[in-house]
Amino acid sequence: MNEVVARLDALLARADYAALEAQSRAQLAQHRFYLWHLYLIVALLRAGRREEAGRELDDLFSYKFNIADRAWPEVKAAFPEKFEGHYILSTMKPELGIEGGAAVRSKWAVPAPMADASVFAAAVDDLIAQCVPAMPPLDRSGTQVTTFGSCFAANLARFLKAAGVDATNLLIEESINSPLANRAFLTGLARPEGLEHTARLREVYGEEFLERARAQLSAARVIVMTLGVAPAFFHAGSDRFVFLEDYRAMLKEGRAEMRTPPVAQTKQVIRDMLDLLRSLNATARIYVSISPVPLMGTAELSNAVLADCVSKTTLRAALHEVMQESRPEEVYYWPSFEIVRWLGGHTTLPAFGTDDAVSRHVSNWMVEVIVDRFSRHLFGAPTSPAASAPIAAQPAQGLSRWSQR
Repeated sequence: MNEVVARLDALLARADYAALEAQSRAQLAQHRFYLWHLYLIVALLRAGRREEAGRELDDLFSYKFNIADRAWPEVKAAFPEKFEGHYILSTMKPELGIEGGAAVRSKWAVPAPMADASVFAAAVDDLIAQCVPAMPPLDRSGTQVTTFGSCFAANLARFLKAAGVDATNLLIEESINSPLANRAFLTGLARPEGLEHTARLREVYGEEFLERARAQLSAARVIVMTLGVAPAFFHAGSDRFVFLEDYRAMLKEGRAEMRTPPVAQTKQVIRDMLDLLRSLNATARIYVSISPVPLMGTAELSNAVLADCVSKTTLRAALHEVMQESRPEEVYYWPSFEIVRWLGGHTTLPAFGTDDAVSRHVSNWMVEVIVDRFSRHLFGAPTSPAASAPIAAQPAQGLSRWSQR
């Protein structure tokens, strides 16, 4: 930024207003920033094009509400009526704002639109580098990885297993995949005595499966826990969780209802899940992620899009507060949700539906980006030669779509 300012100042000092206009417009085309607009307005004013300068000032007012605090005296003097009529009274202090130089940890720097897969992958790398601490690489041949939850967990296990890693996935109550369901399952493994769902767990899964699941989690060097959806089904008129029952029939008969637990309750459930994992395995490195796959439907709100927003927001806020408040050791957040839903909103490459035209299904090329980066994070290098190839926005042959919730 300092280099651009110096260059524009030099043009202004030389009275080269044509070049100043051209370079200001070029900067604005890359980034709509008030400072470049002020240079443009001054260039137009000094070139005798006051009417055009006024239109540019109106455009500047449209996105910079507190420009009266920052506008140059020359611009204010040229258009006193515009500033007198400016209806926003700014109480911001320029020296405290981000643009005034206040210290911030990170600024939004996502390019847009990201039309190239390599640019998107670079944005993913930047995100991971800033929010996931680098770890000593593990031995690929001797590391047992166990995943559970939905989409990311299942696809990650499949990807790693295909590359020769000892990876397994526990598909736990995928029809619901809520934190409540996962907590009930983990409780059945770690503390089955007294759990009201223990008998149902044994009936549905069998004791042999439960023993295998317990052994997998206990022996794992890496555990990945994916949070799928926040809403859960409850027995009508009560807080009794519907677990491993035919909730569809219960909904039709009015014996069940769908509800999204509040953030405070979801936080406690997540804490319980982490405690249960630690009681099963005291030393494993644990990664928590949130599924980016939209909610399939809702029996709670009027619209599934709104319900999905509430669901993911609840999970993300609850998990963030747990990580900030409890700071559990050897527990890390993996940003698969942000990669798809936030970075994915700034790419012209299709984040959803590439492979089957279903708007809920994350495109395989994006799944491959995420699991490849996770593999690199764990082992310090791609798991296979294919993983190091340039990423293309094409269906990935080795991965199935993220069809779960």
